[in-house]
Amino acid sequence: MKNIKILTVLLFSVVLFQCQKKESHREHVSSADRKNDHRLVLNIGKDLFSANVHYMKLYKYNKQNNCNQSKAVSVIYDNQLSSCFDYVKTINGKDIEDFLGTIKNPNTYGGEDVACFDTDYSLILYNIKGEVAGYINISESCNKLISNPEIKEREFYSKDGLRKVGFSEKGKEKIKQILKL
Repeated sequence: MKNIKILTVLLFSVVLFQCQKKESHREHVSSADRKNDHRLVLNIGKDLFSANVHYMKLYKYNKQNNCNQSKAVSVIYDNQLSSCFDYVKTINGKDIEDFLGTIKNPNTYGGEDVACFDTDYSLILYNIKGEVAGYINISESCNKLISNPEIKEREFYSKDGLRKVGFSEKGKEKIKQILKL
């Protein structure tokens, strides 16, 4: 009987210690998460082309990353940079003008799009204050892009009364050339 009481107290002590250890670990993770909380300052207007874009950052989807989305759709998720993407490079100067001019041009579009969206590359556009002025998710496999704010020019192309929001062959090649993909 005495042995059972000792074993019960010992077992209870071990369980209590393990619970305290787990709680301590949760507090540690929570404080680490708070330290790494890199929320982006979003200053997104109604028109992507009225924003004064100072620089752009190019990201590539990496399926090996521990992704915080069930499906990688957007480089910005819950006002944070998504963990699904790896930084590729920063784009400055004339390449910004060329890229924005290309995606604003209705001739960039007009190709068939596929009823899917899996982001391959993304761009985050920053203003001079370092605030996010917009972002663009590009799906090569689905032949289209999604942006915030929306690029209305991609809907201008209509063939036989149908909207064709997919990239044209020339448009796709021009985007790859400017981004050096």
